[in-house]
Amino acid sequence: RTPEAGNLALDQGKYAEALEHYEAAAAAHPKLQDSVALLDNRALALLLLNRPQECADLTAQCLALSPQFVPALLHRARALRCLDPHNLKPAAETLQTAQELVA
Repeated sequence: RTPEAGNLALDQGKYAEALEHYEAAAAAHPKLQDSVALLDNRALALLLLNRPQECADLTAQCLALSPQFVPALLHRARALRCLDPHNLKPAAETLQTAQELVA
């Protein structure tokens, strides 16, 4: 199981399979556990599996390692919107940060 296999599964809409690949890759290769891209890929798979709290938690870890990682900011904003659709301020602030980074 590799991150690449997870990416392929994700592209095919097989989100649970993608998550399994990402988690197995992290377990098999401890250096990958702190990989920003792998953390964010896991977060995206969780978001697509309708597990926004776990996505938000992983994106927080990802952003602690790399505060300017725009994909993690975008996935975090989506997760925050799902968690509290009546309070969009946290999601909007996260999107604003992402927008400022790419401007």
